[in-house]
Amino acid sequence: MGIAREHTQAPGADSIPKAHSTPEEPSKLGAGRFAPSPSGDFHLGNLRTYTLAWLFAHSTGRRMLYRIEDIDQQRSHDSAALDQMEDLASFGMDWDSEPIKQSDRFPLYDEALHWLAERGWVYECYCSRKDIREASRAPHVAPGMYPGTCRNLTDEERHEQCAKLAEQGRKPAIRFNAHAAYEAVVGNDYATNGSHTTAPGLWTIHEDFATYGQQLDSAPSSDSTQSSVPSGYSGPVDDIVLHRGDGNWAYNLAVVVDDLTMGVDQITRGDDLLSSAPAQNFLATALHPWATHTSATTSATTSATPAVHPTRWRYNHVPLVVTKQEMKGHENTDHQLKRLAKRDGAVTVRELGHDTAWAWVARSLGHSECASAPELLQVIDLEAMSHEPVVWTPPQ
Repeated sequence: MGIAREHTQAPGADSIPKAHSTPEEPSKLGAGRFAPSPSGDFHLGNLRTYTLAWLFAHSTGRRMLYRIEDIDQQRSHDSAALDQMEDLASFGMDWDSEPIKQSDRFPLYDEALHWLAERGWVYECYCSRKDIREASRAPHVAPGMYPGTCRNLTDEERHEQCAKLAEQGRKPAIRFNAHAAYEAVVGNDYATNGSHTTAPGLWTIHEDFATYGQQLDSAPSSDSTQSSVPSGYSGPVDDIVLHRGDGNWAYNLAVVVDDLTMGVDQITRGDDLLSSAPAQNFLATALHPWATHTSATTSATTSATPAVHPTRWRYNHVPLVVTKQEMKGHENTDHQLKRLAKRDGAVTVRELGHDTAWAWVARSLGHSECASAPELLQVIDLEAMSHEPVVWTPPQ
């Protein structure tokens, strides 16, 4: 792997107490993971989320793994991947094995897709984005869901659609046939007899952090700390894309296969991804029998952490870092919140400087006195953290 480097332990990490946590049974634990896309420097939102991922993993006694999500080859750069690893290490964050690159794992994704196809759990999709957008406006289709346009086409209709795409120089995408897989998965022992279903077509994940219904168009309240958070979040299973029409692997399949074969069972990421988690977890559950038998699983994990069953995965969907944006037609005192982006000015770790960036992250977590992630781990109470978006105000 071209950019892998030998891992070095963060200073003092061996002696860090696992404070403010309720460790699970060690034999049943998998790992947390860093999973950055190497398309550029980390901005403050990235750094805060990855700091929390490291804290959640270490506070529960899990290992921490590192995955470079470079399936988008045109936007990925080895130099950015190295910079990102150096940034995390500079704040005392470590990981427990050599980083894994998604671009080295394309044959594994192909193997998983073939396994699903053998069971009739995939189909070709000929829809354009416009087709999907227009069909999703139908009253019977949930927002953001694929309406199933291509799911039940006849062989003749598929042949006609393929010919039309070929004339346009396009190829079909490959979708997961969640409807075909659903009955088999929920009725099988490896899906714990459907204990993660709350209604037909719904799937439930273990969500340990996110506050459901969080909206970015409302300002944080003055009392933003919440004492209790729901432990289950349900959402519809969906016919998500596994392989794109442009020939690239889809994020949905890649991350599921990687988490399964790496022994990951704790996923910490931004709460804008909460709604997609049930569909991804359902796909992971469908693929679990494959993952337990593939040789890639044993090579990517230790003997103590084989592929953890997805119904035991724990999710932490943490607040985004946002900026205030003036609303057109309103007084300057009225704002709406929008997700922080690099176009918002000097918001990356390297533009701000490591000291300034870390000071802001530590302050946003309520511990401005902490100079590193290991110091934070000794004092932070993750259960008492605010669940509101974190507002970034550029220095004047």
